Amino acid sequence: IVRQMRSQASRAQFSGIQPSKVLYFGLAAIALLKDLLDFAGIGSLPGIGTVVTLCFSFLIWILMTVFDRSGGKSNKVMSRNLVLLFASLVEAIGFGLNFLPIETLTVIVLYTMARKAAKKEEQRLQKEEQARSLFNQRETYRMQVEVARRMQLEREEVENVESQNVADNDPMYKDKKVRLVA
Repeated sequence: IVRQMRSQASRAQFSGIQPSKVLYFGLAAIALLKDLLDFAGIGSLPGIGTVVTLCFSFLIWILMTVFDRSGGKSNKVMSRNLVLLFASLVEAIGFGLNFLPIETLTVIVLYTMARKAAKKEEQRLQKEEQARSLFNQRETYRMQVEVARRMQLEREEVENVESQNVADNDPMYKDKKVRLVA
């Protein structure tokens, strides 16, 4: 039951999966290839370099969007997309920056952001589950107290009925005056 509740809560915001190291290693390899093309001179040409940078950045974005299931809240995913967009535009438009491995560093930063988001979300889910567990323990204790109270009331009722039966069968209690004295 707890797993079902946890999975329902996590479906809404977080898949519970750390970012894939294989995926980000592949993305880093693609970014490194792009940075090597820039360094070799093909990507350094003003028009061609911009097109190459935008194509590789688009490929990285598509692969992240399709295969990255680490997720996080939508604003975290959006911030990762904006970081990629900003870094790609800076590298594509900024002439002379092509020789720096900006795309590779961007993928490393994106992986770091995804890991931090995953850890933060996992901690939030653990706290939520601890709170739910504490609530369930309190509810169980409350129910046990209620059951014990009801059993005590039933015992007292049975004792009252038994004492009433004794009083009804005893001839001394039949006299009203004796009852008042007793």
